[in-house]
Amino acid sequence: MIRLRTLLVRATLCLFALTLLAATAAATGLQAWREERLARLEARSAVAATERGAVEYAAQGSGPAVLVLHGGFGGFDQGLAYLPGLPEAGFRIIAPSRPGYLRTPLSTGETDAQQADAMAALLDGLGVRRAAVVGISAGGPVAVQFALRHPERTSALVLACAITRRTEPRMPDRNAAARWGLGSRLLADIGSWRSERATRAAPRRAVAYAYRMCDLAPQAQRARLVDEVMADPAQLERFLRLADSTVPLGARLPGLRCDYARITSLGELPFERVAVPTLVVHGTADKAVGIDHAEQAAARIPGATFCRLEGADHLLMLGPHRHAVTREVVAFLGAHTAAADKPL
Repeated sequence: MIRLRTLLVRATLCLFALTLLAATAAATGLQAWREERLARLEARSAVAATERGAVEYAAQGSGPAVLVLHGGFGGFDQGLAYLPGLPEAGFRIIAPSRPGYLRTPLSTGETDAQQADAMAALLDGLGVRRAAVVGISAGGPVAVQFALRHPERTSALVLACAITRRTEPRMPDRNAAARWGLGSRLLADIGSWRSERATRAAPRRAVAYAYRMCDLAPQAQRARLVDEVMADPAQLERFLRLADSTVPLGARLPGLRCDYARITSLGELPFERVAVPTLVVHGTADKAVGIDHAEQAAARIPGATFCRLEGADHLLMLGPHRHAVTREVVAFLGAHTAAADKPL
């Protein structure tokens, strides 16, 4: 009996030691992954010290400036990945990380107006007099405020699947709180670490999971959309770039929390006061941000152009409507940006 007890104690101690070693190895691997991912991001961007605070940004292309304001979970990298055809079409993309994302501190601006002013200060620092402004999803209200507060700096406004009124984010599963950054930084990084590995190992499953988890499109369309993305290497690469623009999630948590607070308490936007050329692009099958957001903006902004995409979902840059989106945006920007939008 004594010998058996001794063996059980030894076995328990060995199991505890192995568990501790495994946990230590996992923690070391997580930290190394996080540091490597952040180093890669920092190598692609710069931080401007503006009058409104630090703003991280990246730029691509040359020509009239287009300020791309990313949506939730993103950063400058999402802004670069969202409309990849703009540099080839002769535009200069300026993609900042909004406050709370990556290297732009939340202190740079928590409200829509403060964030809009910070973006104007970034343009000042870059010597850009005027720019077209693209607001994507949760970046929509900031883009509207930029056009309202700085009309002389705004050559055109584009709202792409943009939030334009108070809304509660769709949360179809129990992981929703973590997705919106309401969990801890450690849990967020563990989740995004595992997600990145799973995405690279099984991209089809990752694409299907993204559409299902984020409830981006009607269930009846999901299988067809997954098939289309997987059949086109360019679309799959774009999906992988967008997936990369959400990790490490821990470095984006302050921005996610801020976005959640902003859009769940968003007041009435004075669309009638928008005095710049405006294009509203939205899909009728967008379940993340309903088509009614676009309808009210297009109806109330004087002279707005409404590109209503029948059957398109929240990921406008993927699927059968991607070319139409690019054509509409490029044509609109080409018509409303001019040589006057060159740097100071």
